[in-house]
Amino acid sequence: MAEHSLGPNGGFVYCMDYLEKNIDWLEGKLKPLIEDHYLLFDFPGQVELFFLHSNARSVINKLIKKLNLRLTAVHLIDAHLCCDPGKYVSALLLSLSTMLHLELPHINVLSKIDLIENYGNLGIMSSIV
Repeated sequence: MAEHSLGPNGGFVYCMDYLEKNIDWLEGKLKPLIEDHYLLFDFPGQVELFFLHSNARSVINKLIKKLNLRLTAVHLIDAHLCCDPGKYVSALLLSLSTMLHLELPHINVLSKIDLIENYGNLGIMSSIV
């Protein structure tokens, strides 16, 4: 990032562009691992990077085809968003958008559920948590 004077978002876009152009290199690095390992690709929480740029989806699709991978998207949703109905619906819509954009099987996971009581009374939302 420093070499190209990029911030975190620009660094991510640059990285995805680089991987897309050098997919054969990435394939070579991953191929020896796929027999005995699970692969985890962790993407940052700035989902606008996935919607404004197609390079991450392109890299995923190329890896699926070239390595015959079976991938699943896991969308982590901060549990505190369940404390407010509006935020909860917003998180679900974001998750649905991600599901449609990536075109992968999808699992939603509430993260930090152990901290949910720190946000006070859940009221009507307690039935979903």
